[in-house]
Order: sequence, then C-alpha cells, then structure tokens
Amino acid sequence: MTTALVGFLGVIAGGILSGAVQAIIAWRDRYRAARVAARLLFFDLVLVEQRIRVALKSGFWPMRSDWDEFVAPWTEHRGSLAAQLNTPEFMAVAGTSTVIAQLELMRTAAIRNAGEERAPLDDAAQALLGRALGMVSSVAKLVYRASFTRREGFSGKARDEDEIGAGG
Repeated sequence: MTTALVGFLGVIAGGILSGAVQAIIAWRDRYRAARVAARLLFFDLVLVEQRIRVALKSGFWPMRSDWDEFVAPWTEHRGSLAAQLNTPEFMAVAGTSTVIAQLELMRTAAIRNAGEERAPLDDAAQALLGRALGMVSSVAKLVYRASFTRREGFSGKARDEDEIGAGG
C-alpha cells in the first residue's frame, strides 16, 4: 500500500511539475513573440513617420506611401502586442493604426481626384498629417520600449531621431 501511495504521489508531483514547466515555456514564447512584434511594428512606424515628414515638407501627397502596408502587420501582430503593452498604450497604437488607414484613404482619393502624378495637400490633409505625425512619433516610442527585455537594459529614455534615422 505504501509503495502504491508513493508511486501515486510521484505521478501527481510529476504531472504538476510538467504542467508548470509547460506553462513557463508557453509564457516565454508569448513574451518573445510580443517583443518581436514590437520590433517589427516599430520599424514600420519609422517608415510611416518618414513619409509623413516628406509629405508635410513638400506639400504634396507621396505617390507611394506604404501606409496601407502598415495596417496588415498591425492586424497580424496586435494579439501579441496586447500581451506586451498596457491598455492605454495598446489603445494608442490601435488609434494610430486607424489614423494611418485614414491617411491612405485620403491620399488615394486626392491622387485619383487630381488626375496628376502629384496631388497637393489641402488644409484638412495637412491637419491630419500633423496630427498623425505626433501620434506616430509617440506610439513609436511606446513600441520601441516594448521591444526590449529587462536583460537588454533599456534605459527608459525616449529614442531620438538619430537612433532611428528619421530626419526632421
């Protein structure tokens, strides 16, 4: 009877230990996926930020924006990012994604209506681009911080323009 009880307790302990190890491995995989998603999204945001700056400086919509290409990766990775970001941060990224989608719709319509290669920015477009630039810059900082592990030693300082190559 004692041998059977010891064996039974061993099976129970082994099951609990195995479950705990599997839970830790699953958590670690989700954490790693969230960091990778943050890194990918950060570089997409850098490209969006650069295109917005060029448009505001030139006064014309870019013929190619890549803004629509931002929405697909965001949709693909938002589940992972939800695990990495807190609720206000996640809502900021989601709101920025919506504004970027609006920019692409405005850009496409302006180019179609202009019937030219270069469509000038109207006042509404400049206002939305200015608002979007602030949002994208802010969200890029959030996502940048989320892409670091504690071990990598992110200092907490906001990234500056030189770190990402976005010129002013």
